[in-house]
Amino acid sequence: RWSATVSWVRPPIGTASGDLYFVFGFDDSQQLLRLSGGAWSLVVQTGVTLTNGATMNWFDGLFDARGGALLFTGWSNQGGGLFRLQDGNLELLTRYGAQNDEWRWFEAAFLHSAGGAVAKGIQGSQISRMTRIGAAGSSATLLEGGRSLDLAAPTGIDWEAMSGGGSGANLVFRAYSG
Repeated sequence: RWSATVSWVRPPIGTASGDLYFVFGFDDSQQLLRLSGGAWSLVVQTGVTLTNGATMNWFDGLFDARGGALLFTGWSNQGGGLFRLQDGNLELLTRYGAQNDEWRWFEAAFLHSAGGAVAKGIQGSQISRMTRIGAAGSSATLLEGGRSLDLAAPTGIDWEAMSGGGSGANLVFRAYSG
């Protein structure tokens, strides 16, 4: 049972099994909590060292939860950017920064079933970019603002509500044509 007063709460994300994850802000810390079957549990707290030696400093946004893995943005003793947390192991997938291979911010991201993540945001000098991020920080651009799609009909991605799914190497996103 926690006795601290909650200062703020980030919007939750849910899983297919009905679990909900929240980030709560307190006067002196932040906690990533899970609500499952009516019971709360602590996933990670700022200032506490995790299995691989990483320590979260603060959380920015929650994006996805699948198969025991969480995807979120924030800052740690390893730097800031997009993180995956799984089995107590915190992995910085890609960093914030101003270089062309670094991200200024993330607008949306989700865990990909083939591993890694797909993220949409501002990267380097690009206005919008959607990138697949794999192991050890490797990445491949999927779509970016100003680049045409290789399709027969004029088609555009709904950048405002980017979400997706799929399996293996196949990704599915909401689009429009006109």
